[in-house]
Order: sequence, then structure tokens, then C-alpha cells
Amino acid sequence: MRIPTGLSFSLAVMVMTAAAAHAAPLTATATDVADTFVDSASPTLNLGGAGAMQVATPTSPTEDLESTLRFDVSAAVSQFNTQFGAGQWTLTSAALNLGTNFGTQGQQPNNPIFASINAGNFIIGWMASDAWIEGTGTPAVTTPPTDGSLTYSNLPTYLSASDQSLGTFTYIPKGNVVSSWSLGLGSNFVSDVDAGGSVSLRLYAAPGSDVSYLFNARSFASNPPMLVLTADAVPEPASLGMLACGGLLLLSRRRVQR
Repeated sequence: MRIPTGLSFSLAVMVMTAAAAHAAPLTATATDVADTFVDSASPTLNLGGAGAMQVATPTSPTEDLESTLRFDVSAAVSQFNTQFGAGQWTLTSAALNLGTNFGTQGQQPNNPIFASINAGNFIIGWMASDAWIEGTGTPAVTTPPTDGSLTYSNLPTYLSASDQSLGTFTYIPKGNVVSSWSLGLGSNFVSDVDAGGSVSLRLYAAPGSDVSYLFNARSFASNPPMLVLTADAVPEPASLGMLACGGLLLLSRRRVQR
């Protein structure tokens, strides 16, 4: 490789110095601390104790199932602060990993409350409210527990105008696998992650879709929901200035050579 000379060499040194000062991106995971699903066919039933959740709007029978999940991102943010310094990093990507043990098209889960598995579109949204309670009810319970848990009837009270869609996704049954859904970096969602506390997500069927997607809850023995976050350092002003200076030097050299 030819070694640069003169101003070109100075520029190369500046670029390498700036690059050396930049730490590699860091990926961290967040723990699912609460999750539940709600069912329009049992609007007052608490289903937080189930081992699975579902997003479904089957055409027959007509029924709406939505799921909510809450993650504790404090450990992930602590890792970012340690790596880059508090306030010196930015979220560059986020993904929701969901595992399933019923991932075959047309397959009927063990409990009839769940719809048979079907491909379709669903939405993952960020929820401003973290006040909802998972509860202890299961699909086998006919009397809702009185533990202040989330139900289909009271779900609207936890929704707000500041809630944000993080994307519409297409579910295609591919067997018993863990699927990773890349989330959009909505401003409210990013600010919530930056705060380093609880982050709630809501999964629901896209309009006009007959999706039926069943996935493991945190209480299941394997592959619970996981929020995967990646952050990168905010470029330091000194590094940016160094690169800008190098660019001016190179431009000046080119003009002199003309």
C-alpha cells in the first residue's frame, strides 16, 4: 500500500485518529418483566398468567386478541453509559425477539381460546403508559382475578395519543423458531429507552388482517420475549472538527495542484 505524503498524509492521520477514538457499537438486551394478552371474547378476563400470548383477528369466529409487554431497560442503558459515557450515545437499532412453539400454518394451539395459526400482518407499537398490571389469570380460569390486572375492557384507558407505531410486520409461520422484528426508532420510544426505566410495547393485528401469531410469554420455560438494543457513541466535537479540518486541507491541496 502506498504511504500518503504531504497534506494527504496529514488527512490520513486525522481520519485514523478520529476513528481510533470511536468505540464500536454495543448491543444489550432488556428483560421482559411483565406481559399479558387480552381477548375481546372474554373482555373482563385477566390472562397475565398464561404461558403464551397471541396477536389475532380471525375471521371466524370474530375475535380480537392483543398482547402487551413491559421491559426493564435499566441494565442495557447502564451498559451503554459505561461503554460510551452518560449522554454520549444514541440508540441505533432495536428489535423484539419472540419465540413460538406453535409456528405451523393452520396449527391449533392446545387451548381453544387461541386461534389457529395463520399468516398476516400485525403492528408493534410503543405505549406511553407503564401502569398496567400483568395479573395472574389464565385461559383456564372463568372468573377474573381481582388483582387490578389488564383486561380487554380496560385496555383503552392505558392508551394515549402519544403512543407510537414502531412498524407493521408480516408474520409467516416458519415452525417453532425465534423471530426478530426490527423496530422503528420513533422519537417517543427512543426517549423512553434513554430514560433507562420501563418500556411498554403493544402488539395488535393490522387493519383488515386475519393474522394469528402465537408466541411465548415470559413465564414459559424457554425463549421468552427479549428486547435487543444497539447503541453507538455520539461523535465528539473534537473528532468532527478534526475530520472537517482534514477535508479543508485536502480541498486546498487539490486547488493548489490545478
